Amino acid sequence: MSRSARSTGKTWRAYKAGLEEALYKPVVSFFENQGYLTSGPKSHRIVLAYDQTNDAITAVEVKPDDARAAISQALFYKDFADFVYIAVPSHGNLRTKIIEQLGLGLLTIGNAGRVTQKLAPKRNRPTDVPLRTRLVNSIIHYKNAASQMPIEPFVNDIRDNLLKWQQDFRESLALLNIFRNDTRVNMLLPLLERPWSVSQFRRKINPKIIYENVSMFRAHRLISELQNGAYALTPAGRLALSEYFKFLERIKKLLEDEF
Repeated sequence: MSRSARSTGKTWRAYKAGLEEALYKPVVSFFENQGYLTSGPKSHRIVLAYDQTNDAITAVEVKPDDARAAISQALFYKDFADFVYIAVPSHGNLRTKIIEQLGLGLLTIGNAGRVTQKLAPKRNRPTDVPLRTRLVNSIIHYKNAASQMPIEPFVNDIRDNLLKWQQDFRESLALLNIFRNDTRVNMLLPLLERPWSVSQFRRKINPKIIYENVSMFRAHRLISELQNGAYALTPAGRLALSEYFKFLERIKKLLEDEF
């Protein structure tokens, strides 16, 4: 890559970061003006707001471009948040129908920094309760300690929790990368019924890629090798494969409804 290309890339990233920062502040103010406790300084462009009265934590994915870019990440916030919003500039492609069907909320930010709620989110049932509890405690401690002691430990606690979530998110994306390949899915499908040997795979799959895919499946704990040399789905692999097909059906329905 040339020096000019690297420079252009850095300039664009800095410009985009500046846009996100400009959008982040009015979203924080939007919730604080309603009495929410927030996560304070920016934490990976996610706004966390806690409603003490109703014991509800809200997560907001802030993007400087259209809402489509934020949907996939916002969906994973449901793991730990009671309510999830997407916040984008008011002039962007809002994708309101699909956002509503996914149970997400939508905030738009005008040129003057005015935040408007376009869609109210549905309440989730967070599955990662320990992470939710840690985030709530971090926000409360951060606010209580802000005027009496350094806030860095509490901000770092929020950041560490979000980094853990992002690691889980990357692992989920790695699984999606496996399943989006037809050959790999065709190798896994027969294992829903019974274990297969390498010789059985050779009748259906190009032998050159069998061992490469087997190694990938084992690295992600999707399959295990039996004593007779055959391969079987692990419980996690069986669950991941079935959930993937449910995910495809859901996306197909959403796209049909959208277009």
